[in-house]
Amino acid sequence: MVKIILTAVSFFAVACTADNQKQIPKVGYDELALKEFVFATHNPNNDKSAKRLDSLLADASKDSIVFSQTVAYLDEPFGSPNSAYRNDSLYVVLLEAKMKSPWIDSTVRETTKGHLHLVMQNQPGTVANDFTYESVSGIKKNLHDLKAKYTLLYFYNPECPACKEMKTALTSSATIVQKVNTGELIILAIYTDKDENVWLKHLDEMPKEWIHGRDQDEYLYKNKIYDLRAIPTLYLLDADKRVLLKDCMDIHKIEEHISR
Repeated sequence: MVKIILTAVSFFAVACTADNQKQIPKVGYDELALKEFVFATHNPNNDKSAKRLDSLLADASKDSIVFSQTVAYLDEPFGSPNSAYRNDSLYVVLLEAKMKSPWIDSTVRETTKGHLHLVMQNQPGTVANDFTYESVSGIKKNLHDLKAKYTLLYFYNPECPACKEMKTALTSSATIVQKVNTGELIILAIYTDKDENVWLKHLDEMPKEWIHGRDQDEYLYKNKIYDLRAIPTLYLLDADKRVLLKDCMDIHKIEEHISR
């Protein structure tokens, strides 16, 4: 598999000169091999996958068309918030390759710079960006002022079907409910959209034990503090507000962390 991956985009077609002795290296685009590479990263050793991707992109960069096709193909699985293969580590490699590429124009480079900034926010092991939210009573409060062994950030819209499913999953978890009841876990539910009336209309449907707030005037969106391209989005933080899990949709992983 490694050999297939590393030779997926870089291979050599023999072009013979008159004396039939000179080989001219050419770069080709192999979508099937790219697909195999993406599949292979589903349970990745991130270090090895990142090195393989870096090598693959270096080979692809020898030709403008091949590079364009390659990054266009890989952008969706590694960068889309709805992709089962989403991988921040590999997406950073992809974005950095685009930033360094001579084939990328200034407009695309600026857009890529914005994407790179966003994906680098709140990486696991770093302190989560603090922000101010408006409470139900209208009082401004800060994330970092919350005191608990764990904090679960739950960015949502109450009318979003996926958000409703996640709320049900969270309230159905005996482990999560128990940790909330003992005060070891705080769930901070942040409404991320503009219409305050929608938020207020659905508050009675939300668990009373959670802390509820809203992102006033789309501050989080506008300042690119959190990647909220898709909701729901969940972050698990420790007592020092360091990120344990980023954009985690797996309830079992959350349960494992808060049970330690």
